[in-house]
Formats: sequence, C-alpha cells, structure tokens
Amino acid sequence: MYEILYGVVLTFLFLLGHLQGGSVLESIELKFYDFRAKLRQPSESSKAVAIIAIDDESLANLGRWPWPRSRIAGLLKHLSSPEAKPKAIGLNILFSEPEQNQGLGELEKLRQTFREGTAAKETELAKLKPKLANIKIAAKSWQDQIERDKKFLSSMDEAYASLDNDAKLELAISSAGSVILPLFFQTDGLEGKAPELQEAVSKSALMVQSNLGSQDGDALLSSSKATEPLERFSAKAAGVGHINTQPDIDGAVRREPLAIAYGDKTYPSFSLKVVQHYLGLGNEDEVYKTGDGISIGNSQAPLDGAGNFAITFAREKAFPYYSFYKVIQGNVTPDAFRDKIVLVGPTAIGVGNSYVTPVAHNLPGIEIVANTIDNILSKRFLTRPSWSGPAELVLILLMGLFVSFVLPKLKATPGAIVSAVMLA
Repeated sequence: MYEILYGVVLTFLFLLGHLQGGSVLESIELKFYDFRAKLRQPSESSKAVAIIAIDDESLANLGRWPWPRSRIAGLLKHLSSPEAKPKAIGLNILFSEPEQNQGLGELEKLRQTFREGTAAKETELAKLKPKLANIKIAAKSWQDQIERDKKFLSSMDEAYASLDNDAKLELAISSAGSVILPLFFQTDGLEGKAPELQEAVSKSALMVQSNLGSQDGDALLSSSKATEPLERFSAKAAGVGHINTQPDIDGAVRREPLAIAYGDKTYPSFSLKVVQHYLGLGNEDEVYKTGDGISIGNSQAPLDGAGNFAITFAREKAFPYYSFYKVIQGNVTPDAFRDKIVLVGPTAIGVGNSYVTPVAHNLPGIEIVANTIDNILSKRFLTRPSWSGPAELVLILLMGLFVSFVLPKLKATPGAIVSAVMLA
C-alpha cells in the first residue's frame, strides 16, 4: 500500500515540476540533449564560412586589446581588395562609443581656436582695407599672414585626419559595402517605452506576418533598451543585427534568438542578417511568421514561441580559422575569403565572450554565430513536434503507473532492467 502511495506522490511531483519548468527533470533532459547533440554533430561544416580570429597570437604581436580602430579598418581594406572580396563580412565587435584619443581631442580644441582666430583676422582685414588702401605694404603683410595661418590650419586638418581612427573605420565600412554590424538588446525585465533606434538600424527590422490563432508572438523575447553601434558606422554598414544569446537554466547556450521585439518592430540576429546579405536577399525576403518561424528566401527556419532557433553544433574549430595577425601580414592567400562569409571577432583569452555549449565548455561567441549561419545555409533544422508536450505528460503518467503498481510486484533484477529500458 505504501509503495502505491509513494508512486502517486512521486508522479505528482514530477508532473508539477514538468508543468512549472526549471525542474530537476528538465536539467536531466538537457544533459540527454547534450549527449544527443554530440552524436548528431555534422561530419562537415559549411565551406561558405571563414573566421578571422583576434586570437592570442594576434595580441602577442599587435599589442593588448582594445586596438586602435585603424587596425580593424586596415583589415576591412584588405578584405575589400579584388582578390579577396567576400560576399558578407560579419564584424562581431560592438563600437558603441567614439574611440578615446586624448591627443585628438586636444588637437581639435587647438584647431578650432586657430580657425576662429583666422576667421577673425579676415573679418578685421575686410574692415581695414579702405584705410590701408594707400599703405600697400601693410595690407600685403596682413594678407600674407592670413595665408600662412590657412596653410598651417590645413596641416592641422591633415594631422587630425591621420589620427581620427573612427573616420578611417567609417570609410573602410563604406568602401567594403558588405559589413554587418552588431547591436545588443537588454532583455532583463526592463519596462517603459523603447527609445527610437537610429534610422540605419531600424531599416534592418524584419517584416512580420501574424498568423490568426497563434499566441507565440506574445512570448517573443522583447526589449526596451538597446546598445547600438555609432551612427556614423551603422549608416555605412550593409545591415545591423543583435548579438544576444539565450542560455538555458543550466547556463549553457543551445539556442539563438533569431528575432527580438523592440518597440513596435522585430529585429533579426546578427547571424540572420549576415545570411540575408550573403544570399542577396532584401528585407521583404525575410519574414517572421508568428507560430511558424522565419522564412528566409525559399526556406523556413523553425523557432520556438520565444523566437529561439535550436542550434546543431559542429565540433570545435570546425570552420576555417585564420589569425588576424597573419591575414594583415599577407600570410593568408586572399582567395581564401573570396565570395564567402567572413566573420571577424575575438577568441583570445580574456577578450570577448565565451559560452558553455553542448559540445564545448569555452566556445567563443563568433563560433556560435558560425554554427547558426551554417545551420541556416545547410537547412539543418531541429524542430520540436507540436505533440511533444502532451506526449511527455502521457509518458510521465505511464511511468507513474509503472512505479506505483507494477514495479513493487517485480523482483529486484527484472525491475531494474525494465526501469532502465523505460528511462532510456
């Protein structure tokens, strides 16, 4: 009798935990998920993706991070050469503030003061010209001084331009014409009206198609605060996408939110935006369909109700890796990047973000991006059947009936064998 009571109580606790989420049962299922993820690792990764890593070797040779932005501009210029020319460049570095350069700031103050002084001299000379008409030497001397000041001011402008690394990066992004930049949404329960995003960022928003009867759109991950790239950069970029991750209850990353709601718009992930540009698709070719997923050209990526895409991870470093340092030194043939997706991001220890995943305990964020892109291009999609929820409840009830009424009547060895088979 007590065995039946224990079985009923145990079944009730498992049902309660399953319905509430975050239970021990879910943690166990996640571990089984990771085990299966290693079994289904693809034997080959997409040949369309290459990674240029800001790795330990690059830091050892080029200096500590952060680097001057002129160095990133130099890489983009290198990739923009006719010999390289990737179809899409995913620059996975968020430049949300101007580069700190105290010398540039002081030079700007001096340049402004000198410019105002030169303008004042020109104004004064214009007033005095009638009085100096008969004193040609004095008038010429004053005019010559103004011309010397203008030449000096021009030299200061050239010096300013040579030190303005943000201007160099802006020009490099514009010249490449294929750079996708990241932004970050805060999704930690912030409330209130979402501030307007930059016009260049808003243009990257997804089209949304609401399906009648679907409630999934209401659960889409949302935000009311964003960290955007500098407008001078986003305005020249080919697109912008978010770099948010969505860890599970154990802290591991198994999914990527391909869509996040912000204000009255829905924005794509960085990975999705890179794929869009690589395939030559317009915004009208990528549509978030509530309850169905995201259509990407002729294919459709399945999402859960929160807009998350389940990632099938390849083995660690399955994609071609190239050191930033070796690339800019010319030690990598440019055609290694031709017509490909080139992802640029940090992998060095202490730089950038690393994550626990089903296949690695310290996977750089740039590889999560690469895996998501590879899944979409290869149409390697994981789906959760609509009947899986009810089926799980039925299985829990069957297990409860077994534990309550059948297991107590079995001997130790047969009971252990049958229990193991049912758990498997």
